[in-house]
Amino acid sequence: MALMMVLGTIAATVVVQFSGPEPVARAESAVSISAGDEHTCAVLNDATIECWGDNGRGALGDPIAPGGATPVAVPGLTDIVEVSAGFGITCARDDSGDIWCWGANNQGAATGTPGSDATSPVQIPLSDVIDVSAGYTHSCAVVATGEAYCWGNDSSGQLGDGPGGGSGIVQVSGVTDAVEISAAQFFTCLRHAGGTVSCWGNNSFGKAGIDPAGGFVHAPNPIAGLTDVVQVATEQSHVCALTGSGTVWCWGAGDFGQLGTGASGGGSASSAPLQVPGLPEIAQIEVMSVSTCALDVDGDLWCWGSNYRGAIMQSAGVPFLVSPVEIEPPFDVVDISSGAGHSCVASGTGSAWCWGSNTGGQLGDPSLATDTAATPVVVPGVSADSVAVGQGFACSVDDGDVTCWGQLYSTQTGPTTVAGLSGIEVLDGGGGGQQVDPACAIDGDGTFSCFPPVATVDLSTKAADVSIGNDFYCAALTDGTVECAGRNDHGQLGRGTTSFTETTPAAMTGISTATHVTAGQNHTCVLLADDTVRCVGRNWNGKLGNGDDTDSPTSVAVTGLTGVETIAAGSNHNCAQKSDGTVWCWGYNYAGAVGGSSSDVPVQITGISDATEVASGVDFSCALRSTGAVVCWGLGADGRLGDGTGQSTSTPVVVSRISTATDIDAHAGTVCVRLADSSVECWGANGLGNLGQIPAASTPVEVATAAPLATTTTSSSSSSSSSSSSSSSSSSSSSSSSSSSSSSSSSSSSSSSSSSSSSSSSSSSSSSSSSSSSSSSSSSSSSSTSSVPDSSSSTSSSTSSVPGSSTSSSSSSSSTSSTTSTVPTEPAAFTTLEPGRFADTRPIGETTDGRFRRDGRIAAGSTYEVDIAGRGDVPHDAAAVVINVTTVRSSAPGHVTVYPCTATVPSASSVNYLAGAVDPNEVIAKLSPTGALCFFSFAETDLIVDVVGFVPGDSAFVPLEPARFADSRTQDTIDGAFRDTGPVAAGSSWKVDIAGRGNVPDDAVTAVLNVTVAGAAASGHITAYPCTGTPPTASHLNYFAGTTRPNELVVRLSDDGEICLYSHASTHLIVDVVGYLEQTPRFTSIAPVRYGDTRDEDTFDGQFRDTGPIAGGTSWEVPIAGRGDVPDDATLAVLNVTAVRPAGAGHLTVYPCTPEVPNASHVNYVPGGVRPNEVIAKLDDDGNVCVYTHATTHLLIDVTGHDG
Repeated sequence: MALMMVLGTIAATVVVQFSGPEPVARAESAVSISAGDEHTCAVLNDATIECWGDNGRGALGDPIAPGGATPVAVPGLTDIVEVSAGFGITCARDDSGDIWCWGANNQGAATGTPGSDATSPVQIPLSDVIDVSAGYTHSCAVVATGEAYCWGNDSSGQLGDGPGGGSGIVQVSGVTDAVEISAAQFFTCLRHAGGTVSCWGNNSFGKAGIDPAGGFVHAPNPIAGLTDVVQVATEQSHVCALTGSGTVWCWGAGDFGQLGTGASGGGSASSAPLQVPGLPEIAQIEVMSVSTCALDVDGDLWCWGSNYRGAIMQSAGVPFLVSPVEIEPPFDVVDISSGAGHSCVASGTGSAWCWGSNTGGQLGDPSLATDTAATPVVVPGVSADSVAVGQGFACSVDDGDVTCWGQLYSTQTGPTTVAGLSGIEVLDGGGGGQQVDPACAIDGDGTFSCFPPVATVDLSTKAADVSIGNDFYCAALTDGTVECAGRNDHGQLGRGTTSFTETTPAAMTGISTATHVTAGQNHTCVLLADDTVRCVGRNWNGKLGNGDDTDSPTSVAVTGLTGVETIAAGSNHNCAQKSDGTVWCWGYNYAGAVGGSSSDVPVQITGISDATEVASGVDFSCALRSTGAVVCWGLGADGRLGDGTGQSTSTPVVVSRISTATDIDAHAGTVCVRLADSSVECWGANGLGNLGQIPAASTPVEVATAAPLATTTTSSSSSSSSSSSSSSSSSSSSSSSSSSSSSSSSSSSSSSSSSSSSSSSSSSSSSSSSSSSSSSSSSSSSSSTSSVPDSSSSTSSSTSSVPGSSTSSSSSSSSTSSTTSTVPTEPAAFTTLEPGRFADTRPIGETTDGRFRRDGRIAAGSTYEVDIAGRGDVPHDAAAVVINVTTVRSSAPGHVTVYPCTATVPSASSVNYLAGAVDPNEVIAKLSPTGALCFFSFAETDLIVDVVGFVPGDSAFVPLEPARFADSRTQDTIDGAFRDTGPVAAGSSWKVDIAGRGNVPDDAVTAVLNVTVAGAAASGHITAYPCTGTPPTASHLNYFAGTTRPNELVVRLSDDGEICLYSHASTHLIVDVVGYLEQTPRFTSIAPVRYGDTRDEDTFDGQFRDTGPIAGGTSWEVPIAGRGDVPDDATLAVLNVTAVRPAGAGHLTVYPCTPEVPNASHVNYVPGGVRPNEVIAKLDDDGNVCVYTHATTHLLIDVTGHDG
């Protein structure tokens, strides 16, 4: 029996197609299996245990095991009959009823006594145990006399010994007949001898069996209505029980269909057990975080719920299933166990098979890539004088030239020379963010530059040292002052005040003798000429070092610290190397980063007396010794300590193979050193290729030698306004990562973070793996069950059947190839991209670079700010972007306004939505000066943002802040014209002036509008056209009676600067203008023309019509270039794509017929409806476009513009 509580950070995903993968290495004789968070264990037929996966906190039971995909025997255990793997914890029971546990020991969760992690099995003082369960931060067992015992964290009452319960191993109150127990995330359930079930602890979603408003349940609560139960299984959000008759009953959260009742969404939770319909007789059940699987009596598997990372073995385009589906492996399954993102089975032949997440190698196949290297690996082709590590990348300086690798740019690269930099002496890599770039450098003349792209930053005098924090940087100048810019919400810039951001560098108050500077997550420390240290900013857990925990916007002296030579700021701790070779640290002691316990004053790290430099990352630090060796301590996840174990320790451990290091730098979970022979070696997290190994470094691989990368050099008064930083993997519980080594060579600081406007919640995830191979959902529809295809048809005249695959578009870097369309002549109005997901607030959300994902629903009346420029293939100087914005399961009817983060939200709507629905719209949106977009939502909602193109800075298109030009209701417009006219009559057109009003000039030839229907009297459609005679045969917006429905349109204006809006039924109309074109050297808007219609209706040339509905899970390929008025050399087209009478709920994805369908949705639909959306679509090399549909539906394609 295995339990898993949370969806962890995922580095790689393998969806099992049972005819393909090999069994887990060496586990050829498994009789039972248990899947934990990032590790797996199996009981073999000789009654021993083997485990594989992450060993960072000792979960494998072998203190010297490096962790990874190869199973290792748990020493000292024999006669084992049961194993349970939890969240970094493992417990085992032998045939005499004794139990042992090991691994993460938070509050005594492994051993029953709070203390350090248990890296080897520890016997629990209970006897005659008949069942044991390792949970999230607690564990439980049942003894033969029917009592139940639990130990570990009791924050939600999960130990079950009543309010104000004791510590250590406690007896569960009132239980004398227990036969089975299941520990989950902050709650517990057990099965009684009479076949009933009781639960207690955290009661969210009613999983403890009472109304969720009842709060925590501190003692067992009987679950009403259940009898004859033979198995109970718990997880993060729900519980399932198996009865003696083979039926399955589930209760708790059902938002992703995990209850299997055919329902999903927030209203599907139940505190009462609900029977799962459609199942045969079931023999065993297993639950995951938001999924469920069952093994039937014939050995077949049935799964339902979330398909996050292939958890239920569906293709990557299926976000979740609300009802069970059958999976038929070609062998008998005798046991199944599920963790957070992976599951494993033991077969009748003794082999073990796993699928899903492979973060720590828990799938057990050494040939599969993970995202870490626990010992140093060489970065071939790199010679260095010094090194610097940033968020997802690393750089070196060699003879003044800078070479970087990883994801400094929009995609993972091997070592690449940065053009535009020369004579560099000091270099720092950080996290960057919205306000600052991810890397900065100082040349021999003291010139300070940040990149990419390379831009000179004006400071008051020459720079001597630099450090980049979490969206801010500081530079120590040659006159002893420090100047900083960027985020200042905790006073980390040292100006004596707090503010969201400061764009212009200014001096830190009271600093006049600085020699070095180091920036952390939200604090800064400065080394002074008298070898003392001062720190400023947030003082959480005493990281300012002045003896308290009060934030300070002016610098404070670090208590008792003198003789300092180098300093390094981690995310929430700092370390200093003194002239006597000792190292002193202070701040938060997570996993031993400060050497013992959290301290608000410096404490000495034991065992170090010859240090010459210190470097810090997320919850760990390293020291370079005078011998050339390196020692590290703190968090061991991702192998960041470099000793090959992956284990955390508060005592310094020696890094393997390093004996001639001369320079060191660390950031997040990665460390790099420069050796005496000028080579570079790195270890730790490699989620974005930051070890120089792409995509992973499980074994050393050769990296291509550096090649020049063209960049442009500009000059500005401040750093580049938008970064291309990417998230690196981190297993730490800390938020943004930070690392900085302030030696003369380089320093490193904090990881990327997003910023939100004053009314928004925090956005980007600061610690997320970006190397996952598939998205959790390609559809933004909450009820979609689509299968994302693997390839599209190569013929243009027929429907193409697209088989499913185990991977979809990547969630690391930019999606698929994301190449842009360019013509080396006049500037393009739009540059199209293959669709890429830039934000997804849902719990299962994935994005192209791991940022702006799973941030939670946008609160009603608030704004969500998302970085756009500098991410994926959107350049830093983009003026606007073409995005598809989708709202998901809104709490009430309302609208979203997309705007460039101005002080006031414009009076305009970009997407209108209904309660509980999935509503998309394509929007061309002007970016803020920092390259961001803001999304104001009237009601609470989840939000998905897919980027499909951008407007270059030299484009003929001029983006505007949204402005209302017409409203037939009694509402205001920008100038009082075209308002309060009453509904547009059925079968008539409304003529609206566009050119010469607001910020649209008289000579504008094309406008980009958001047209909204409100309160239509009947179903119908809107056609927008340049007031030329009869409305063309095309639809831009389809609506139903009484609905509010928008669509963004690119519309050619009449010679008089007007547009006409034809409506089939009587309705109110609203027109918001978001941009225009004055001249069209690369873009031509045309009156709408129908290019494709699967119904028995005409197209303009009689082609691509009457094909019948497009089958679900397939793509329809339609030629665009070379037909009608679209020239042969067109690379993009503006399309209005409409789904008509779909057979089920789903989505459309419009893409340039690449082998894989991108992770994006352009139109979301419900059964039987008519749903359009305008799409600026990239064409493939043959001038074709493909439209993938999840469910069977008719499709219409109208062309309204093109380039070329």
